[in-house]
Amino acid sequence: MRVNQPVERGALSILAQNIGVSPLMVLKDAAGSEIAGSFFSLNVLRGDEDSFSFPEVPYSFFVRFYPDFAEDKGEYISRSKALNNPVMHVIVKKGEQKVREGLLSIRQSMAFDGLSISFEDVRYWVEFYVVREYGSYTLSAGFLIGVVGLIMRLLFYQKSLRIFVEEQTGGARVYIDGKSEYYPYSFRDELDVVAEELRALFLPVVLPGPGAVEE
Repeated sequence: MRVNQPVERGALSILAQNIGVSPLMVLKDAAGSEIAGSFFSLNVLRGDEDSFSFPEVPYSFFVRFYPDFAEDKGEYISRSKALNNPVMHVIVKKGEQKVREGLLSIRQSMAFDGLSISFEDVRYWVEFYVVREYGSYTLSAGFLIGVVGLIMRLLFYQKSLRIFVEEQTGGARVYIDGKSEYYPYSFRDELDVVAEELRALFLPVVLPGPGAVEE
């Protein structure tokens, strides 16, 4: 499969547009009883900050995620995108006020204002762009039939030939006229050939003059 190219499955076209992590965060009270818990889809895999909150409490949690956590000269870094050592840097805020800040590894918790937040698990999430094209084969077949019809129309176009014979004393005069749906100039040459053949059979023959062919 090619990178950044959609996967084709019949009429379906599937393209992965975005990827991130979804940590399982659990909120507990001072007694250790669980208040709420959920997987949150966060867009933090590229080092950006994202946030989540629980409806049960008036706090917001701002997160930076390090899939393969390490420290380099006092700075937090990620050695790779693989989930080898997932660690979250969490800032707890109540409104605009910072309440607590710290690092959370898997199965670790952080206490604040008589509550605690714990990082229990992490999974990937992927956003797919899926397109189902209806009638593509019918449209292609219709286009092909239209092209074939156009070619046949140009090759087998309508022609008409009119020959008028006027009897005269001691002979007859022949008038030739015609009309072609397409290519009037080449059709004029065809009329000239017919006139020459008639001239050879029946003399004299009157050839069509200018404008005899209707364009």
